[in-house]
Amino acid sequence: MILLLPVTILLLGVVALPVISIKTRARVTHIVALVMAGTYLLITASLQWYQPVTITVPLWQPVPLFGAELGYHADSLSLLFALLTGLGLLAGILSMDDLARSKDDLSHLYRGIFLVAAGGASLVFSADLLTLCLSWGFLDLGLVFLTGFLHRGKAPSRTGLRLLIINYIGGIALLASLLLLEALGESFSLRAPLLPTKVFALLLLAALLRLGLYPALVALPSDLEMNLPTLITWYVTPLAAGGYLLARVLTPGSVASPPSREVVLLVGSLALVLSPFPLWLETSLRRT
Repeated sequence: MILLLPVTILLLGVVALPVISIKTRARVTHIVALVMAGTYLLITASLQWYQPVTITVPLWQPVPLFGAELGYHADSLSLLFALLTGLGLLAGILSMDDLARSKDDLSHLYRGIFLVAAGGASLVFSADLLTLCLSWGFLDLGLVFLTGFLHRGKAPSRTGLRLLIINYIGGIALLASLLLLEALGESFSLRAPLLPTKVFALLLLAALLRLGLYPALVALPSDLEMNLPTLITWYVTPLAAGGYLLARVLTPGSVASPPSREVVLLVGSLALVLSPFPLWLETSLRRT
């Protein structure tokens, strides 16, 4: 059960830190947040003595369509990116020390960065594609929450919608790969010896979207100045998640056969069509 502790600690921070900020001074909340981030890093680092380890979530009732269980898996690759997520969280909290913000604003900021970190940690620890899809959406919810926090009173729903339209392309690619594996009767495990070529291409597309198109250009609102903690959160956690997925799908032997010319043409065409979107959206955000 130790594998559940890192994500559990981050979710505890989402719930507890806003309550603590109401009951105590901002300095105390800051110290508690640092302790929780440090605890996450220590527990994650300690998993190296247990890895490789896999655990299923016992409370999960599988959807009949998929008949799978949610699960987490820790190995050297996932631990590397989980530690990177924790370091980004710790850096974000440390950079909040000199922020001249009200208690309410800080409580929302704590909740947002811990929510994003929890989504990122859940993604890199995902043992199968079903858990990965749900964690992907969980991470997006955290990013949308931060968008709403940054744009309070300035049409956050409009801005969040623009960001989601781009990133949901990656989510759709993940869902399509999940349905394709279901149709083929293949395992949902991300550590399967061989992935079908089309599934490999869809996972690769999702990873590239997370790394390149989102959030580096699209997800950074250009009409508002971002404080340093939020800037760190927006960059480090999603990029760590995308980097993990890219490294996982490019592991030698993870694809059944080299991608065919049709698959390469499909991925290349989508990348060509989607590549102007970040600049267009950035220009649109500046004008609105």
